[in-house]
Amino acid sequence: MAGDDDIDFDAYMRDRGVKRGAQEAAADASGSEGASAEEVAGLRRALKGARILREQAREALAAEQAEHAKTRAALQATMIERDETGEALGSTRAERDQAREALASMQAERDALAKEHRALQRSAARGGDAAERAAKPRAAVGPSLREGLAERGIDDETEAAELLLALLERDPTSLLDGLRVVPGLAARGLERLALVCERPECQPEAEKAVVVRVAAERCEVCGGSDIKVAFDLLLRASRLAGVTRLVIVGGSPAYHTQLRELSRGTDLKLDLVSGRSKPGKRRARNDVERVVIWGSTILDHGTSAAYEHLGDRLIRVPHRGISRMLREVAQALA
Repeated sequence: MAGDDDIDFDAYMRDRGVKRGAQEAAADASGSEGASAEEVAGLRRALKGARILREQAREALAAEQAEHAKTRAALQATMIERDETGEALGSTRAERDQAREALASMQAERDALAKEHRALQRSAARGGDAAERAAKPRAAVGPSLREGLAERGIDDETEAAELLLALLERDPTSLLDGLRVVPGLAARGLERLALVCERPECQPEAEKAVVVRVAAERCEVCGGSDIKVAFDLLLRASRLAGVTRLVIVGGSPAYHTQLRELSRGTDLKLDLVSGRSKPGKRRARNDVERVVIWGSTILDHGTSAAYEHLGDRLIRVPHRGISRMLREVAQALA
């Protein structure tokens, strides 16, 4: 406890409502008459009470500061838990997208098996006729289809195409079974064949491509997956922009796994950087072509700040989701 020097007697007297003149008068009176022992003891008790009140105030302040520290610690723990929950949610969404892709693949496989089953049923229904045709020796090579049609008076290619379409509509089974493929002809025709869905971004770029509309899950470009379509758009945009290497900063491990699967076997190299890493000059070097800062994912400020010096080579994507990120990067490259 502090000594008597800590107490300002004048201030104490003012707090008690005793004016300066009254103090001097009291002093003169005490000098002439002498203060009683009871008055002196009362003053000492008052001073002691003031000291006790001061110590209690200090203790109350310390307790309040300790409570404030506990509150701050609890708030920080809540913020950390919130960030971890966000990461878990992002991982769950990526797993959901992967599950959807797996389901689409299984559905496509199921449809292919069903188609094969129907084909086997048709083949079994025609089994007798097919066996007879197989038992017969192959006839000598006859005239070409063009020559056969010319004998019938059809020497125009447009009329020939109309005739073939009409025969296909009337009796497709007999026509398909009766036609024979010349070696090399099938390869030249099939390499121009494009099985695509209705999406504009899935349409072939080649002018002479033979387009056949199919269900989305059978599409050779997207396979029914929006993510695959978005990545194909990114591939096209990167080729037009002359970009062969892309650094993507941020994203969950599940997102990185999916991006590696998408880029495998393509001419675009993806350098995936964890949002929690602390890249040095080697990773954030100046010779990179483009860097994607993928916000709203697992991304520390210190990680993204290491690439800020790259200026207009940065592409900022402030959204979650692989498909949306890929589309925005493709648009930026275009």
